[in-house]
Amino acid sequence: MGLAKNVSPMTISVPNQLKEKMGAMKGVNWSAIASTAFMDVVEGDSTHQKLILLEKEVVSLRETIKNIGRLIPSSLLPSY
Repeated sequence: MGLAKNVSPMTISVPNQLKEKMGAMKGVNWSAIASTAFMDVVEGDSTHQKLILLEKEVVSLRETIKNIGRLIPSSLLPSY
């Protein structure tokens, strides 16, 4: 099976468990799915970019919450 003239072969690594699940799904064009995902990132898909920014915000907020928690005296924290 030859490659189309406008494509290049590429090797990627995925976790073993993901590879097993992918292998169980017959008839899926993983190259097309990967190409679409790569294109979204390269072309700056706004939804993807927003998710990246939100993930960074979540990490920042979690750190802020941890830091605030360190400032609260344990006597003021609820006991469960």
